[in-house]
Amino acid sequence: MRLISHLPTERAAPLIQTAAKHFAHKVTVEQADGAARIAFPAGLGTMTTDGTGIVLTIDADDAAAAERVRGVLEGHLLRFAHREAPQPLVWIEG
Repeated sequence: MRLISHLPTERAAPLIQTAAKHFAHKVTVEQADGAARIAFPAGLGTMTTDGTGIVLTIDADDAAAAERVRGVLEGHLLRFAHREAPQPLVWIEG
């Protein structure tokens, strides 16, 4: 299952870096060119910049696993972006 969302922000690269460093303490993280791939036990979370914010993609075996990854990834990103008062993200199946 794949879920996709977008977090509008002018601070995409610093937020991706902060999240990647945070998660790297517990799971495998790969970073390159302003993007990060985070290997959560339940699935893979990917963050990339698109000029208007962060594109988030979650790949997991099933809906329950995707929801676990979504909760962790979104929760942390929204906390890291707290100065921008972000709204909860809207996710679509991709």
